[in-house]
Amino acid sequence: MKKTILYLLDFVLLGNFFIALCATAQALQTCKLRYFSVAGSPVLIFIFCATFLLYNIHKPITYLLKKEFITNSRFINAKRFEAPLSILSFIAALVCLDSFFIFKPTGQHAVIACSVLSAAYVLPILKGKRLRDVPYFKIFLISIGWAYVCVVLPVATVGRGWGLPETLMFIEKAVFIFALTIPFDIRDKVWDAQTGVKTIPLSIGTEKAKRWASYALIASFSIVFILSFFSVYNLKQYAALSISIVVSEYCVHQTKEDSSNLYFYGLIDGAMLLQSLLVGLT
Repeated sequence: MKKTILYLLDFVLLGNFFIALCATAQALQTCKLRYFSVAGSPVLIFIFCATFLLYNIHKPITYLLKKEFITNSRFINAKRFEAPLSILSFIAALVCLDSFFIFKPTGQHAVIACSVLSAAYVLPILKGKRLRDVPYFKIFLISIGWAYVCVVLPVATVGRGWGLPETLMFIEKAVFIFALTIPFDIRDKVWDAQTGVKTIPLSIGTEKAKRWASYALIASFSIVFILSFFSVYNLKQYAALSISIVVSEYCVHQTKEDSSNLYFYGLIDGAMLLQSLLVGLT
């Protein structure tokens, strides 16, 4: 029984179902905070399938490009699910394609821009290198990409206007994701050193990198405060977002290079889901 539970847990986490759920929840959170509905739009289904697809494409490409360095357990464990994930990724691609033609033109343009960014992240288009391999660029690309998916896509696909609140929400989301990405760069220090990818923890050390994460979370909290002060968020939403930021700060500072997959994929990624659940209760 225990082996079955652990197998299913690995399948959900390493198979990227959970991270896709987190992205979807964050997009729904944007709708909740800006008081609009995506009912009748396939945007949430698209975000779940696109995130699932991107993450499951990324791992095999990394394996092909960096095969000589693949020795850690998460790559080896993930290969156990290669067959079912390949089938599900193909289905996810079909769903994304079908959803694209349902979107309004503003949504289609937003999806195309996001797709180009995502392709550059996972594919070696720069003389055999990916954008994520450019020194120090990976974490900023991830932060901007996630903010785009969680804030821009929901707004664009329903044809809603863009204003200062949305701009601040985009920045807030980017710095929040930046903070949550630092632990993964801490975990990957040995891997990044071997493969020649320069990251913040490799350059300034683990403890200083955690400090950068704290600065990012302070920036996140500051924007949340500003949006609450000007009544974009109500008091309950302010409290929910603030609690999630405090919890995220604690989780980030407990990070160790040898923390388990459950810690990174469940707890750190789960900080996004926690935030969305707290906002959903307001």
